[in-house]
Amino acid sequence: MIAQKHSAIQNKPSLKKTIHPHRKKRLIARWRKVNGKLICQWITEEIS
Repeated sequence: MIAQKHSAIQNKPSLKKTIHPHRKKRLIARWRKVNGKLICQWITEEIS
């Protein structure tokens, strides 16, 4: 589980590059268990 979480954190910067710099957005990682596996789903949330 820790290894999966670590790899997901490393992928975060590459995901941030797709976000427009002029818009303030926050990345939220949602963890859910599917068939005994941890799946990380990244969600972008706009900050007003």
